Amino acid sequence: MWTTDELAALGKVVMNFTALDACADRLLAGFISESAVAEIIVAGESITWKLEKLDVIAVEHLKGSEAKETLLDWTKATRLLNGRRNQMIHSWFFDEGNIGSLTRMKASTRGGRWKGQSEPFQLDQVQEVVSLLTQGIEAAHTLAQALRETGQWHGDLLVVDSAPGPV
Repeated sequence: MWTTDELAALGKVVMNFTALDACADRLLAGFISESAVAEIIVAGESITWKLEKLDVIAVEHLKGSEAKETLLDWTKATRLLNGRRNQMIHSWFFDEGNIGSLTRMKASTRGGRWKGQSEPFQLDQVQEVVSLLTQGIEAAHTLAQALRETGQWHGDLLVVDSAPGPV
């Protein structure tokens, strides 16, 4: 049975990932003079799509800039966090009767073949992802400041707003 701590931590993963996704939106919008246009362009798109666009912008428009590598590093880290979040959110969890310990089950049918995976899962793993997502959000704020200094990014500075409270 999930305890309140596990449920709260999983909720923070969802909330912090949503905030990180919003950071990608705002970073992308800053490269287009009319922010409303950027919001229309990215509406309904996945974070993977947004990160691909930010990579292209970094390579094509931030040549020779320290901000280029910082943006590319941020998109790479955000992809990894997206993968970790997906592992948690798109799994089944079974209670083995140990408080704070679950078994994570994941099934896949890629390539027409069924593949199952299971592993022990602890609250500290969820807390780690929450912490990394929070750091990603904070890094996006710092990145926005660096991008503004290039003169090629015209967005508003990001508001760091991850899920409140302890995990």
